[in-house]
Amino acid sequence: MKTHIHLFSILFTLLFYFNTQAQTVPMWEPIGLTVTGNNQIEGIEAWYSLSKCKGQAMVYLKFVNTTNSSATIEWFDGIFTTELKWVKKEKAEDKKTLIIPANSEVKADCTNATQIKNCTIFLNKILTPTQNVKRYGALNF
Repeated sequence: MKTHIHLFSILFTLLFYFNTQAQTVPMWEPIGLTVTGNNQIEGIEAWYSLSKCKGQAMVYLKFVNTTNSSATIEWFDGIFTTELKWVKKEKAEDKKTLIIPANSEVKADCTNATQIKNCTIFLNKILTPTQNVKRYGALNF
């Protein structure tokens, strides 16, 4: 009986560890780039996903270039909170730039967050507490 309890304890501990270290699968939401909420401008689609990676609250970005030529995009990060306020990062050094090849997409997730830094936002660097996020916005896109 002691062996069964000990084995159960080990399995429970492993399950808890892997659950806290797991990443969530991104569910992509449109980024409203226009006044009407459209997420496409001049053939560039913009999406975001609120997710977790290794216990950190994250925002991942995905951009799709539907044109036949590469595109350079620029924007500032913004978070719309559950208190209905914008938290913006609009200093010159906060501007993000990305080149998207023709007919392709660039997206970040937990597996490539360090390679695609402009598409990865650590929420705790913009907003605390991080659970107050209502949606992400790309400002001055």
